[in-house]
Amino acid sequence: MNSAEGAIVAGIERLGRRVSATLETWSDHKVVGPAVRFGSRRREQILYLVVGGWNTLFGYVMWATMQYLLGDHIYYLVI
Repeated sequence: MNSAEGAIVAGIERLGRRVSATLETWSDHKVVGPAVRFGSRRREQILYLVVGGWNTLFGYVMWATMQYLLGDHIYYLVI
């Protein structure tokens, strides 16, 4: 690993520690604490939904763009 890669890895580790410390601080907060604790417990499911939503949005936008650009030349089911 060269020095640039080492610096990137060290930066990511520092960021991870800062995020963890921030989440611990916010989890004790009276108003947002329950949401932070819920998000921490359900992180994988939340990310699954976010990625699935992004994928769906991307697919619809790509289909609409291709339909707009190629709709006169190619049948819509092929697009």
